Amino acid sequence: INAESWGGSRIRMVVVAASSPAMPSSKYGAAVFIATVGKFLVNWNMRFLVPYTIFMAKEMDISVQQYSFALAAAEVAGVLCPLSGPIGDALGQKRCVILGLVTVAVASALPVLFPSYVVFLFARFLFGVGVNFHHPILQALVCNIVPSSSLGLVTGFMETSWSLAALIGFPLTGMLIEYVGWRSPFLLIALLCIPAIVFYQRLLPAAEAKVAQSLGLSSLISHFKSLLADVRVLGFFIYFFIMSMATNCLILFCGQFFSDVYGLGLEEVGWTSMLIGAGEMLGAVACMAISDRLGLLRTMLIACTMGVIALGLFAFCASSSLAMACFLLFLCFAVSEATIISSISYACELNPASVGTLLSLVLGGGSIGRAVAALLSQPVWNLGHITLGCSVASLLLVAGMTVFWFFHRRYDSGEAVYETVDEEIQLEDSTDSTVTQVDASPEESEEESVAQVV
Repeated sequence: INAESWGGSRIRMVVVAASSPAMPSSKYGAAVFIATVGKFLVNWNMRFLVPYTIFMAKEMDISVQQYSFALAAAEVAGVLCPLSGPIGDALGQKRCVILGLVTVAVASALPVLFPSYVVFLFARFLFGVGVNFHHPILQALVCNIVPSSSLGLVTGFMETSWSLAALIGFPLTGMLIEYVGWRSPFLLIALLCIPAIVFYQRLLPAAEAKVAQSLGLSSLISHFKSLLADVRVLGFFIYFFIMSMATNCLILFCGQFFSDVYGLGLEEVGWTSMLIGAGEMLGAVACMAISDRLGLLRTMLIACTMGVIALGLFAFCASSSLAMACFLLFLCFAVSEATIISSISYACELNPASVGTLLSLVLGGGSIGRAVAALLSQPVWNLGHITLGCSVASLLLVAGMTVFWFFHRRYDSGEAVYETVDEEIQLEDSTDSTVTQVDASPEESEEESVAQVV
């Protein structure tokens, strides 16, 4: 406790806890690396089905709309995502992350063993359950071991798994489907998940489970309400839902666009889709380079604004030439990736004490947004092709930013009303540094001032 002036006008109490990561940088570096590899496998499974919508539907002998329902099933499972944070806190984050990856491996193997549409539909839903327990809890686990000064850099590095899933996974998937069959990518991913699970067990830190935390439905709802009572969290949740819906539109349209407009086949679409991964890699690297300098909020708003412009250009200029379409595809996904990374990093700062629950709530909203986009993609395409689809996506981004800024300004202007809840504060080695300032009048005695601090 550092008291600047016991009898003066202001008393400062500085409570210093462990502000450094919970493990040495060499060890958390290994944990971050294997977490990135695991996210790559999960993201590959999540993403490779989207650009090949027409081709996969033909291979499976189903309609495009049926195939879109299967894609939406994985995202609909995002309604379970808000449960992952409290369950991870209660049962242990490492245990839940491993369970999520095991679920992804089982969901990948099911279509290989039982090649029918009903099994495929169920497998995609099961995969969505695994993803929504894997990603948010893994991100929260990393937030617990990485210092806040490096959070933007580490999050950007981990999110390269998303771009690598397109840069490596898309062309590899195209070749596998072309020469081996549509079940081969599922088999490969299921097999690669096995060593990843082993390394998870060896390298990820084991956080203690908070078994005392209640997992009752009423307590979870109460916790979510307390989070959303913060207008910043509420505004960000709505923004992330709309932004996820907008950014998912282009990837749902791009395969059909290049096939219909430029006559590209399955393997050619795979190689063209490498531009998605390359653009996302550039966006991730740019976000790593500037987010901690400009600030996460400013980076997020700049990237989102650039996304509005890029989607508008794609809507009206992509049909002019193949070269222009490829360049705009690269640009759109570069700014889209920068928007997603900076948004997730910014979410970690909104409520550090409940980062796991907050991320699960936000990412669950994002999953529902992507599910809505998947269900509406084919009707929108039938109405206006790429022009209408990208125009709608651009307007959605504008709407998302407007909602976010409205709630953010309400918070800054002090119009929001918060309820104060008295809680027992336990100081542990893993808690963040806390600075509390208490006003005291000059007339108060030393004893009264000390009592007020306590």
